[in-house]
Amino acid sequence: MRTIYSRFNAIRSGFTNPIKTRFSTMCTSTAEQNYDRSQKTQRNGFILFVPGVIACGCGVWQLKRMVWKQGLLEKRQLGLKQEPIPITSIEEFSAISDNEYKRFVFSGKWDSEKEILVGPRSQPSTASAKSNAHSETGFHLISPFYLSNGGVILVNRGWISSKIKDKKLRPQKNSQEMTTVNAVHRIPEKPGSFVPLNEPNKGNWFFIDTNAMTSYFDLNSSSQVPYFEEICIDRSNHEQPIPKSIDDYNHFSVSPNGHAGYAATWFSLAGGSFLMTYSVLKKSKFGRK
Repeated sequence: MRTIYSRFNAIRSGFTNPIKTRFSTMCTSTAEQNYDRSQKTQRNGFILFVPGVIACGCGVWQLKRMVWKQGLLEKRQLGLKQEPIPITSIEEFSAISDNEYKRFVFSGKWDSEKEILVGPRSQPSTASAKSNAHSETGFHLISPFYLSNGGVILVNRGWISSKIKDKKLRPQKNSQEMTTVNAVHRIPEKPGSFVPLNEPNKGNWFFIDTNAMTSYFDLNSSSQVPYFEEICIDRSNHEQPIPKSIDDYNHFSVSPNGHAGYAATWFSLAGGSFLMTYSVLKKSKFGRK
């Protein structure tokens, strides 16, 4: 009897053990697939999260640019609306504090034999500069100017066309003639990361560097030479070089409102990325409560 019972258990085990094994294997396989699927979903969620962080950072940067330009615009308007300050020497100019973007008027003589062309630069958007070739590129003309009571300054006389880059193609003025100039004092901005270095020995100037220009002109100045930009007084004068107008200082290639629009776009993209991340993670175990 025991022998018959033992054989029966052996036969039953032969049927049930493969079923249990197969069922256990199926459960294990399903669990592993679910885990792999959950891990993949989480990875996809984090991949979507990264662009959102980058877009958010770009939006913050645009807001910072907006605030900076608003402050700069207010500073420009405050200085430019004041009456021009007459100066006759470097000492008089040095006695004036916080003088950037303030208007000055001074008399003296140009050193027309010395000049630097900085560029390429686009035409200024003044009425006097508008012509049939408004999109034409050219250069800013920098020359030394000797004040009537002593001292020398650097003055950006304005824009000239690349067609008259050669000095011989421009009308020559008497360098000994006394002249009066209206100008705005500027502190040259630092060049961007992608602006090439100046090459004075080759005559290639890509940005304003007053120290290098002072050395190039051999001005023998013991202190840093002030830098000015001549401003347009007579809009009917189409003669080159063409100075900037006061209105040009109120315009940027990208306005503060433009930066605000860019910031809104970046934050919208960031919000969309974060929503997609939440939607993806919600479907995984990581996103469930």
